[in-house]
Amino acid sequence: MKTATVHAFSIREVRQSFHRVLQWVGNGEEVLVTSRRKTVARIVPPTPEPAATDKPAWPDFLGDQRAIYGERSPLAENTVVAARRKERF
Repeated sequence: MKTATVHAFSIREVRQSFHRVLQWVGNGEEVLVTSRRKTVARIVPPTPEPAATDKPAWPDFLGDQRAIYGERSPLAENTVVAARRKERF
């Protein structure tokens, strides 16, 4: 198990060597930003994003409408296509 290293820098040091701070954060380390020896901020690596399979599927609104209303579903046809077919622009 990898233990995270914590670095502490003053605001001035962070501004002067921000590229180094970003490298540490990119490697999974934590950086504390201090002002007058008090911690004012903490820069941590981002949390991993969930995989695409973890996302919930979109509900099937059209399928639900067809189950309730049959083929005469209000959502069965695109309203723009229906309006153009009826010549209502």
